[in-house]
Amino acid sequence: MDKKETEKQPPSWRDCTPSQKRVLLGIRRCGSCTREHLGTILGLPASSVSREVSPLLLEGTLISDPPGVRRRNAQLSVAPSLAYAIGVEVGFEKVRALAVNLRGEPVGVVKEYRPDRRDAPAFLQCVQKVVREILAQPYASRVLGIGVGFANRGLWNPAQAFAREREEGKGDPLVHALEQTFRLPVRSRSDAACAALGEHRSGKLRGVDNGLFVLYLEGIGLGVIAAGQVVYGEWNDAGELGHIPVDDDGDYCHCGNIGCLETVAAQWALVKRARQIMQGGGQVNFRRIPNLNSLQISDLCAMAATGDQLARNMLAKAGRALGRALAISASLFDPAAIILGGDLMDTKAYGPMIAAMRENFQTLTAHRTPQPIRFEVSALGNDATVFGAAELVFADLLA
Repeated sequence: MDKKETEKQPPSWRDCTPSQKRVLLGIRRCGSCTREHLGTILGLPASSVSREVSPLLLEGTLISDPPGVRRRNAQLSVAPSLAYAIGVEVGFEKVRALAVNLRGEPVGVVKEYRPDRRDAPAFLQCVQKVVREILAQPYASRVLGIGVGFANRGLWNPAQAFAREREEGKGDPLVHALEQTFRLPVRSRSDAACAALGEHRSGKLRGVDNGLFVLYLEGIGLGVIAAGQVVYGEWNDAGELGHIPVDDDGDYCHCGNIGCLETVAAQWALVKRARQIMQGGGQVNFRRIPNLNSLQISDLCAMAATGDQLARNMLAKAGRALGRALAISASLFDPAAIILGGDLMDTKAYGPMIAAMRENFQTLTAHRTPQPIRFEVSALGNDATVFGAAELVFADLLA
């Protein structure tokens, strides 16, 4: 018989009994813990804990540090190869995906593709392509499902097809297509909610019962952690920070409303306004771009960094509007921390915006909190949404 056939296969989640899964989930929630702590979590006496833990250690389902089946004070953790999930981020312009193991650790690197056109079928093809690549890996049989974090809001957004339909009786077409293609459960939520979930599982919001995650990319989203749980809303619309109305006499927004926060503070709005100013002549110190159509938010940030007063003022105005919207959110959710994600993690490039945001936020919230609400940059970087999307699978299927 071939040696590979005689080798014992590592355990998988699907092989575990309900009582074993209960033990594993108790440990996973802590990251790692001792037998005594596990007994406290599960409400089990020491003898019952040992009866459950010992066989799991022998077969490699649990890992002990230091090694040993009978080390009572050792830290126990779940074997990372027990199960995997695929996290997918569907943005306005690209698709990113990553495999994550049961410990919440990345497997390999994030894969990224851009569709050749901006419509739902093209995005679906990108998602299918990247998922097929991940499922070609040796651990494919242990993948429990696919999580999708999508850029929300409006039928004009092709990623919206990954959301639940509002009309009763209709399914979520692209999610259903993925389930049919790969025969795996698929969970979908907004990208900001997924980012908050990822940060709550493995980042700066771990152990925080109430916190906010600002996802500043093409749009502006807010992930909300309240009482230790992510708030999704009835239709995945919770945390649509970018569509809080801040100016009754403002510009029209893509969503159809007037004066949304995004019309003042989103990247697309800042670029649009900068082009208008430059076409009208601007001011003497406002650096010209040879081709206005090529102007990007990075150009505006670079102008501000070199001291261009108009560029700095534009970013500061956006920051004040964002600070006001976050102050409103803080009044609603009373967070301990606000995490900056997306492009706001580049605190140098967006310095004028972040400084104005924090100043206005502190002014508007100084009366209502005994402790300052702390601002921090995401620990997961640009991958917060894909980590959180994978956690959607674990949170639903392992509960």
